[in-house]
Amino acid sequence: KIWIVDWIALVVLFLYSVLLLSGFLVGSIDLNDLISPSFYLGDGRVFLSYIPLLYFSVATIRPNDLEKFLKLLVYLAITIFSLFFIWFVARPNLLSGGAAGNFHALMTSHHGAGALFSIVSIFFFIIGFEMKNKLYFVLATFMLLAVFSTASRSSILGLAVCAFWYGMTKVSYKAKAIMALYCLIAIVAMPLVSPHTFDRSKAIFSMDAVESIVATLDNTNWEPGLEATYEGREVNVLQRVLHWSYSIKRFLDSPLFGMGFGRYNDVNLRFSEVSLLGTFATRGTKITNSSTAHNSIFHMLSETGIIGLFSMLLIWSGIFFRSRNMSARSIKGSLEHAYFDVCQAVVIFIVTGAMFGHWFAAPSIAIPALTLLGLGMALD
Repeated sequence: KIWIVDWIALVVLFLYSVLLLSGFLVGSIDLNDLISPSFYLGDGRVFLSYIPLLYFSVATIRPNDLEKFLKLLVYLAITIFSLFFIWFVARPNLLSGGAAGNFHALMTSHHGAGALFSIVSIFFFIIGFEMKNKLYFVLATFMLLAVFSTASRSSILGLAVCAFWYGMTKVSYKAKAIMALYCLIAIVAMPLVSPHTFDRSKAIFSMDAVESIVATLDNTNWEPGLEATYEGREVNVLQRVLHWSYSIKRFLDSPLFGMGFGRYNDVNLRFSEVSLLGTFATRGTKITNSSTAHNSIFHMLSETGIIGLFSMLLIWSGIFFRSRNMSARSIKGSLEHAYFDVCQAVVIFIVTGAMFGHWFAAPSIAIPALTLLGLGMALD
């Protein structure tokens, strides 16, 4: 146990070292940034995100602590649904966010809210399914309704991928049919609970969206700081297309180490080529904000190259396979067995969401997920 937990914690520390060294070498960060609150609202958010893993690598967790955590999540789910019910009936501004007034439950981001509610829904669905507890099914459904109302399409896609994985790998044919029926009912319920979310999700598959994406791909000279023009209504999707194109271009210039940590948002970049190592953004106007490539893979590749991305993926894949091994070693029908299945599903959920946002480095998403995952790591 100690070797495996320490191994994952050491990878986190190695990732921190890579990011800091990269940032110092290209001049995007200095020692003063490390004590500046604004740094941790922007590029430094990644350092906050993995604190739970470092804590649980040295924490002592007993099996009965799982039961306490389960009760805590029950209270959390009841609180979230209570806020959702108030929002659904009265639509108070305090619980709403975005231009459409979606359900944010006091959180600043609809993706942060959607991810949190999704993680809780995954938790209770799998725990309820494996322990045959109808109350947990009800709580999972309540959380699903809350997810729909956040209008977070990334969260909904992540849940769909989790459901497919769980249905294909963890349950019997009869259970697969039950899950398929549950998913069908959820799809039918979405336009009733949140028409805005349903319309946004449906619009992605329209011909207008496809044509707009093709047209936007022609604008390959865009970079942060330049004004972008979009031909189409799906602005969020088209923004991602531009960011992804820029990220890939920066990665191809320096595949091994990237252009330098903290340089993605900076403008007026000047590059220096180092033989055999790559091209680095050694000068530029520093911009402090939370803007990202809207894709953790592309963002990491553009700033830290293969080295940084490999370190990040090693953390998440290590947690996944560790959870899978612990699930195989635990007794079916027990809370421990279900919990380790939850851990695997949460990793899949986060990795899916990371394809459309920088979820690997978003504290509002990563901290809840890694708290749940870290608790499982410390159980072994």
